[in-house]
Amino acid sequence: MNTDDTYSMDPINPDGPPTASESLAAMPEYVGNYKLTGVVGQGGMGIVYKAKQENPHRDVAIKVLRPEQMTEKRLQRFEQEGELLGKLNHPAIAKVYEVGLFNSVEGKQPFIAMELIEGQKLLDYVESNKLTTEEKLVLLEEIGDGVAYAHQQSVVHRDLKPSNIMVTNEGHVQILDFGVASSLDSENQLQTMLTDVGQLVGTLTYMSPEQASGNSREVDTRSDVYALGGIAYKMLSGNYTHAVNLIPLPEAIRMICEDVPALLGTFSPEFKGDIETIVGKALEKDKERRYKSVSMFVDDIQRHRNNEPIEARPPSTVYVLSRFAKRNKVAVTAACIVAMTLILATVFSAYKAVEAREATVVAEGRLEQIQQVATTLIFDLTDRVGNLPGATPLREYIAMTGLETLRSLEEEAVGNDDLAITLAKAC
Repeated sequence: MNTDDTYSMDPINPDGPPTASESLAAMPEYVGNYKLTGVVGQGGMGIVYKAKQENPHRDVAIKVLRPEQMTEKRLQRFEQEGELLGKLNHPAIAKVYEVGLFNSVEGKQPFIAMELIEGQKLLDYVESNKLTTEEKLVLLEEIGDGVAYAHQQSVVHRDLKPSNIMVTNEGHVQILDFGVASSLDSENQLQTMLTDVGQLVGTLTYMSPEQASGNSREVDTRSDVYALGGIAYKMLSGNYTHAVNLIPLPEAIRMICEDVPALLGTFSPEFKGDIETIVGKALEKDKERRYKSVSMFVDDIQRHRNNEPIEARPPSTVYVLSRFAKRNKVAVTAACIVAMTLILATVFSAYKAVEAREATVVAEGRLEQIQQVATTLIFDLTDRVGNLPGATPLREYIAMTGLETLRSLEEEAVGNDDLAITLAKAC
């Protein structure tokens, strides 16, 4: 069992993470006071062992972090957080029994002794049990409740992802690895990805834009809100928000920071409306536009399940267009020029018609010019921007603007077959 969702070939270390047999061969007999009995799983951050504790007598999971992950400063921080993590007590959070260091052949290595969870990873559980949307939302509420509790204790996870969430045999969630990611800042996580592509898909897929950009000062509880949005997106649709596997890291980071994922409603009509809006708000690129807390995210899920009005609202057309404009300045500039030309041409034509109605020839010439501009606006420009990412709102805006203008000319152009044809095409 891997602790990350997917592994890719590591260009620096083509052999990738050690295999289970290799990890077993290298397994120490003891970590602290815990006797190791087997390998549970492994990933980019470390290896998880099954172990026995003598006093009290119980089976535990021991996560041993890779020594290359930790500087002296991070080791100190890791130890300082141990006491706080041990106090986390919530039904949805795997209990941490001890956080400490042990002496290995590689020097001091940090370890976490935690509750051994019998069950399945989140996505495996969802798939094997063929959960309904309602059942998935119930699990999301449980996950959110656990994360919200940790936030109230001043603990931010930083690395929420489906592989860090187990579902017990009784059907309840258990969130793992609180404190592991928080001991590693965003810059270090990105550096890990540069040298261990196996962590790329497992972590970056659910990482917020502020984390992906390496700005650790911007990371706060809303970064976990974003990760929960990504988890919800994957659970509900079966798709990642961004396909960042097998692409260069800089391009993957750009996608996370700039590209808007497909709306959930495109995968199933069932998701249109509340669910699409709730998940979309959690996944906002600008953290100021996300839910201010995980609790607010959970509250909206509960409102939806109770058939009550949700607090979140879909992004306005103006906001969607402004986001598109930032990503596609050339296309938007061209659209604005054409739209302005259309408006000016319409105003000028109306003015001339009022000023000299008897100048039929001139008026018809102006009408022909307007038709040409409108046709360009409705058909040519929309086709040109059609293939740009996120262009759908802009195409709709261009088409509606042109259509409204053409319709305003309809009364004036009774009997004009050319205009009637243009209007018919536009409609």
